[in-house]
Amino acid sequence: MPARIASLRDKADALYRAATECHQRHTRYSDLVDNDASDDDQRDALEMAYISDDSLATAMTAYENAKHGDAQPDDAWWHRSNMLWHASKEYI
Repeated sequence: MPARIASLRDKADALYRAATECHQRHTRYSDLVDNDASDDDQRDALEMAYISDDSLATAMTAYENAKHGDAQPDDAWWHRSNMLWHASKEYI
């Protein structure tokens, strides 16, 4: 596998991990709000959600700036990565 594809796949993996973490952090915050947790708990969870948003934005930008030249449009991972990139871009 060419190094550029390996690098692109690494960035796609990082984007997936960042999106998963972001979802988990926002779900946790939502659960705390739904259960009338203390303001301190809600504030802490919201701060962590904001941090995960920043992480997602960083991973999204890194994937966006990666070289896609050697990727094959018929590679399933490439399609999934691009869908996640588009969704992340809309979210951010």
